[in-house]
Amino acid sequence: MRLRKIVVNYLLGWFALDLISTMPTSILEDAVKAAGAEVASGGANKLVRILRLPRLYRLARLMRLVKVLKLLRYNTNVIAMMNALNLSD
Repeated sequence: MRLRKIVVNYLLGWFALDLISTMPTSILEDAVKAAGAEVASGGANKLVRILRLPRLYRLARLMRLVKVLKLLRYNTNVIAMMNALNLSD
């Protein structure tokens, strides 16, 4: 079944990054700081900053999607197809 293949592909690919990026950063920071007693203070701070990267990645993906949607909005072929399917506003 195609749906099963899509789900497995997502779970093996982007799921981990999406899961980490949806977690509140305060929880991750507290966990790193608690483990930071064993790590040098500079290393713990660097790890906290790295944990914020997934949020930036999701923001970049969203910005790219908005850019593509803006390009499609003014594409005459897309407008004609939307009118043919009665999808326009």
